[in-house]
Amino acid sequence: MQGLVTVFGGSGFIGAQVVRALAKRGYRVRIAVRRPNVSYRMRVLGEVGQIELVQANLRNGPSVARATEGPLRRLAWTSSIWPTSPSTRMR
Repeated sequence: MQGLVTVFGGSGFIGAQVVRALAKRGYRVRIAVRRPNVSYRMRVLGEVGQIELVQANLRNGPSVARATEGPLRRLAWTSSIWPTSPSTRMR
């Protein structure tokens, strides 16, 4: 297998396609998600042990640091950082 790639937002629609493509190309993929317990289905996109789920929240620096520790080859970002409240979004 090739190097390790961490994908933020990998459990979403676009992110899942990125994860699938990376897995097909032989990369080990670490998916950084807010709730790993509801994203377990992502593991079937690759071979046994090829895809790893880690808890990370973009608003929490230490969790992002944990998600990116180790020898990374690439870092992919497919998630949005829009505020959750519609009243605070840019118009």
